[in-house]
Amino acid sequence: MPKQVKVEAFVLKKRSLPTKDNIITLLTLEHGKLPVFAKGVKTITSKRLPHLQTGNLINATLSKSSDRYYLQETSLTSAFSEIKKDPHKLSFMYFLFFVIDRLFPEGQKEERPYAEVKKFIINLAKKNSISSIHDLESVLNKILASLGYLDQKEEDIDIEQIKGVVEGLINEKLPFFVI
Repeated sequence: MPKQVKVEAFVLKKRSLPTKDNIITLLTLEHGKLPVFAKGVKTITSKRLPHLQTGNLINATLSKSSDRYYLQETSLTSAFSEIKKDPHKLSFMYFLFFVIDRLFPEGQKEERPYAEVKKFIINLAKKNSISSIHDLESVLNKILASLGYLDQKEEDIDIEQIKGVVEGLINEKLPFFVI
């Protein structure tokens, strides 16, 4: 892998460190799920901090050193503000990102699941879209099947069954999401 790479990525989560740094978990097309160190991002003059909110779609330049990725530059593609204004849509997005964070392997390219996530989030963000639980079930069924957790010949399972499958895979109870 080259020393610097440019990626399009969803911000899955952000974890604060005791220093002025954060660890950002990104979902990228090219490299799958990546934990990335964002050095100095908590300083008041950081131009990257606003871009690194959960759910944002960003373009980022990453550098790799000693098997770690470091965030160099970012530009915001979309903050998906329509999702963040609607608690119902926001809970769908957080649930999807929680499942992805727990189930996706680090550093493994996952083209089809990434495309499904991107399509779902873009449709969820449309102002007049009426997002249903069926849309979330559909995307989660596709993702779980493409990752090998569901048999692709099975019929789609509902959200309660999906929760059961995920809880079994991660060996923990899912946090409460309003779905």
